[in-house]
Order: sequence, then structure tokens, then C-alpha cells
Amino acid sequence: MENVNTVKDVREYFDTNYPYVDLGMLSNNTIKEFINRSYIMNKTFEVQMDCLYDYILSQDLCGVEE
Repeated sequence: MENVNTVKDVREYFDTNYPYVDLGMLSNNTIKEFINRSYIMNKTFEVQMDCLYDYILSQDLCGVEE
């Protein structure tokens, strides 16, 4: 089952809620792969974004401005 939220939704959410995280460094495929993971798909969009945020920071995937 494909997640109903799009990469555009993810990028807009991060622009609004985590403007200090540069998602421009993250490919669309990486975002899609993450939000379509079975253990992520069944969570609310906000929880998915919190998980993605944690994943990005833990893997040092994007620049973060302080």
C-alpha cells in the first residue's frame, strides 16, 4: 500500500515546521522510501514527519542551520 502523502507534502511540512533543516539535500526517492516503510506507513503524518526528522539527523543526511 502506497502512502497517500506526497514528497511535496513532506517538503512543505518541513518548510513550515523544521525550516532549519535543508531538505534540498535529500532526494525524492529517499523521502518516498522512508515514508513507505511498513513501520512508518501506519502512523499519522505528523508522527511520520517526526520519525523522518529523527532519521535525517541520526544519519546526518541534511544540513541543519542553528
